[in-house]
Amino acid sequence: MPLLVWLLLGLSTNLSAQVAPPPRFAAPHPPAASVERADTTPSAARRPLPDSFVFEQGAVAGGGMAVGMLVGGLAGLTFAKATMEPNAGGLEGLFPMLAGMIIGGPIGAAIAVDRFSRPRGITSSRWAAMAGGYLGWIGGPAFFVTIPLGTVTAYNLARR
Repeated sequence: MPLLVWLLLGLSTNLSAQVAPPPRFAAPHPPAASVERADTTPSAARRPLPDSFVFEQGAVAGGGMAVGMLVGGLAGLTFAKATMEPNAGGLEGLFPMLAGMIIGGPIGAAIAVDRFSRPRGITSSRWAAMAGGYLGWIGGPAFFVTIPLGTVTAYNLARR
C-alpha cells in the first residue's frame, strides 16, 4: 500500500536519483591585478514601478491627506474645547484646529501611500514619506497638490 501511494504521488522509486551530486570545486580567484572595479549600483536593484502606479499613489495620498487633516482638525478642536474658558469667544479653537490639520495632513498621506503600496510589493520608508509630505507645505496655497506629490516622491525615492 505505501508503494502505491508513493507511485500515485509521482515520487521516484529510484534511490540513486535521490542522492545529491558531489560538490563541484570553485574556480580559483583571478589575481588581484586583473580584478575589475566593482559595480557601484546596489546589489538588489529596484524593479521598475508598474504603469500608472505613481498616479494611483498620488490619488491615494490626496485622500489620505484629506482624512488626516479631518482627524487632525477634530483632534485640535477637541483639545481646544478641553482647554478653553467656559465663556470664550468663537475663534478660540481656530489655532489648535489649524495646527492639527497641519500635523495630520502629511501623516495621513504617508500612512495612505504606505498602506496602498505594501500589498503591491513596493516597500519604502514611512518616515521618508512623512518628511516629503511636510516638505509639501512649502507649496503654500497649492498644498493640496504639493503634499501628496512630496509624499509619493519621497516614498518612491526611498524605495528598497
